[in-house]
Amino acid sequence: MTGIDWAQRIKDAAKRCDDWGREEYLDMTDDVVAGLNADAILAKHKVKPTTLANALAHISASVHGPRPVPALAEGGWYEDKDGDYTVNPEFAKAWLAARPPKTKH
Repeated sequence: MTGIDWAQRIKDAAKRCDDWGREEYLDMTDDVVAGLNADAILAKHKVKPTTLANALAHISASVHGPRPVPALAEGGWYEDKDGDYTVNPEFAKAWLAARPPKTKH
């Protein structure tokens, strides 16, 4: 699906997380975009599944509004298959442009 301004929606998501004081939600989404599955994200951030679900819900609400995330073919930003995530390539490109991977020093 074309015509989605992913960059603007990502800015909206970042603002929403900032307003809620939830920078960690952006960090967890970085990991979803990087290809980590739910188990790896939960272990990395040492959070409960509900925290990850809340993170994805915040991003989803900014991207798609209050409705459920549509399928990838219908313009969804991601799909979840039992904790394995597939991210829309256009969303991933815009996400990485807005939030380049952090380098380790």
